[in-house]
Amino acid sequence: MFLNENGFEAYAEGVIEEDVVEFELQMKDYEEIKKSSNYVQYNTNKSELEIITVENVEELYEAIGSNRKILLETGDYYISELTVENEYIETIYNLTIRDVNNLIIEGIGNEPVNLYMETDGTVMSLKNVHNIEISNLRIGHATEYDSMGGDIFIEDSGNIVINNSILFGRGAWGIYGENVHNMTFINSLISGCQHEALSMNNCSNWNFNNVSFARNGYWEIINIINSEYISFHNLYIFNNLARKEIFRIIASSNIVVKDSIIEDNESTSLKAGDSSIDFENVMIRNNGF
Repeated sequence: MFLNENGFEAYAEGVIEEDVVEFELQMKDYEEIKKSSNYVQYNTNKSELEIITVENVEELYEAIGSNRKILLETGDYYISELTVENEYIETIYNLTIRDVNNLIIEGIGNEPVNLYMETDGTVMSLKNVHNIEISNLRIGHATEYDSMGGDIFIEDSGNIVINNSILFGRGAWGIYGENVHNMTFINSLISGCQHEALSMNNCSNWNFNNVSFARNGYWEIINIINSEYISFHNLYIFNNLARKEIFRIIASSNIVVKDSIIEDNESTSLKAGDSSIDFENVMIRNNGF
């Protein structure tokens, strides 16, 4: 399997020991993003939110709700089927947050706080939520096998921001959006996902800035269907291993990639599908297509 061949080794009780080289590459990539001259300064204006600090998964589950800023203390948070009475979450197979408005989930510290899942499935799902911010988190799978779920799934939602975060391997995708409008993904990395880094259907007004997609593979890297006004700015796509194309664009419009680099990737082609991409000042070099 792709990740097994590229630096992940399993050990007892379903928890993986990440290969030192891969982990160091991941953190190095993220540090490059943070110190880049293209770094996007983002400040929330939600000063009226209730602030709740949590130290474990149970406290995180209990804290989920509208008009809140949840701060995660440094550590490892393992998503589980822990039973907590909270109408805004489901914890079967993953953490699903639903019917919430105005929520920030932010890790404390200089490095992203780890949010792991030890079973098959998607780590975090957001359903019918609006005005949500995720910041300074490292989200991924900690299983001894590749997962059919992904890192973050978003459905029927709007005004989502993911900032200063890492979405990493063993899952099928980094981000999958279905009917999501006004999404911002900045200063972040998607690394080591086994199928796609990014997939979306029926979405609009997604903006990516100062982000990297590295060491993802198997299918296409970016999959866009029935979507419009998708903008990639200061995007770095490198060292991916795709059995298909880098971009798959179907029934979509106003897709722009600007001031970006696409290099050292293995794939069948740069693009496939019936829709066009507007490349502006994009360096494409040393790829295997």
